[in-house]
Amino acid sequence: MDDHLHGHCSQGKHAGVPEYSIWGGDFNQHHLMWDKGQNSHFFTQANLDKAQALIDAAVELEIQMVFPKELPTLCAMSSGNYTRPYNVCTYNSLCVAITICKTVPEEQLALTTCQ
Repeated sequence: MDDHLHGHCSQGKHAGVPEYSIWGGDFNQHHLMWDKGQNSHFFTQANLDKAQALIDAAVELEIQMVFPKELPTLCAMSSGNYTRPYNVCTYNSLCVAITICKTVPEEQLALTTCQ
């Protein structure tokens, strides 16, 4: 995300990038800021360092994650725990306009990802 935005910005950090941009996808990062504590096995120092790079880029670029803390986006096949590798991010200025952001109901999530 950081490389993309800096590569497309010629005059300042947001030049040429619409203020309504939304990024979503598998960031494949785990951190206590958004993941459940029961997934502490993901919180190795190497993983936390990678997540910190994402956090630092978000602060610098004035973006934030839209999903509420601990909202699951994946059921891990090995443990059956709900995790949060997928996220949605947008500019702080757009976040105030978002009234709801959620995943499919947990029952459906469990059926589609844990069988």
